[in-house]
Amino acid sequence: MIITVDDLKAHLRIENDLEDGVLSAKIDAASSYIEQYIGKELSSFDPVPAAIKEAVRLLAGHYYAHREATLTDGRANPIAYGVVDLIEPFRVWKFA
Repeated sequence: MIITVDDLKAHLRIENDLEDGVLSAKIDAASSYIEQYIGKELSSFDPVPAAIKEAVRLLAGHYYAHREATLTDGRANPIAYGVVDLIEPFRVWKFA
């Protein structure tokens, strides 16, 4: 895992262990999304850049808070604000 459940709990200000399984799944889903977006496995970074860790926190927190599709001001928000800005510099471009 790129970040720990305890790290995400601190980010979300969760003080109990009741949601640990859900939070772990959200970290996995966020990490998978980011890997697919940048075209590179996060485990290949040594060390993992702080921006990627923060993107995992933001996206996992978004997935935790919005477990269904969401609309804000009449617009769909598929991912948390700022995630793409944090991970874009690490994107691997492949040309055919």
